[in-house]
Amino acid sequence: MLRAIDLCVSHQPGRLVLEGVTHAFATGTLTVVLGPNGAGKSTLLRTLMGVLTPVRGRVLLGEQRVHDLRPAERARRLAYIPQRSEAIFAFSLAEMVAMADVRGRVSDVHGVLERVGLAPFAHAAFASLSAGQQQRGLVARAMVQLGDGDLSGSVLLADEPVASMDPRHAVATMGLLAGLASRGATVVAVVHDLALAGAFATHAVLIGASGRVVGAGAATDMLDGETLGRLYDAPFRRVVATEGPDVLVIDVARVNAAQGELRGASS
Repeated sequence: MLRAIDLCVSHQPGRLVLEGVTHAFATGTLTVVLGPNGAGKSTLLRTLMGVLTPVRGRVLLGEQRVHDLRPAERARRLAYIPQRSEAIFAFSLAEMVAMADVRGRVSDVHGVLERVGLAPFAHAAFASLSAGQQQRGLVARAMVQLGDGDLSGSVLLADEPVASMDPRHAVATMGLLAGLASRGATVVAVVHDLALAGAFATHAVLIGASGRVVGAGAATDMLDGETLGRLYDAPFRRVVATEGPDVLVIDVARVNAAQGELRGASS
């Protein structure tokens, strides 16, 4: 289990980005982190990873403090998918993915690339790929890092893993993350697509503009129009699906009506 205990994080003196964040991310779950821009969602993931040091609080993986783990041990137990690649060298896709094999056990990089739909691009320069393809490459890299078999005790932190992907690949990627959770991994993902969150997440953590947790629990309880309306300060309506889960969408008519009223009041 991965636990955040009273986390307070600051990027500059006197201003907290996250304040008093406490939550236990259970083994074998896919938790989505939701909240408005600037709420500290990416900061939370980087702190859980041990990249950022909190000014107060701690992060525990099992009974160990993440920030006390040696780099090699941290790499074996925690994988991270950033919002975008920062590769600056001319490595191929296959080389980028293979370098994540911290256990020295994965030989079938091609098979992993097939699972993310990138096998034909194995020898292409990673930097030459589209943003969505690079993101799928980072997903493959994380899968190689975690390894095969039982993933209990392992953590995957994914920061907007499907933001650059087309709908088909976004759905497939969220399915892969859910599959890792089903094998025992603790998966925590920042997402903005509420339809994908509702379709794949088991749990949700809601972070408000203040940097505080304003809701946490089962995804079915958290992903409702009233709760998300307060979180994003925007009206939602539920679209009843003939197959699969219902979908929450922005009520565009109400947004336009409210904006019209504001324009009328200011004229």
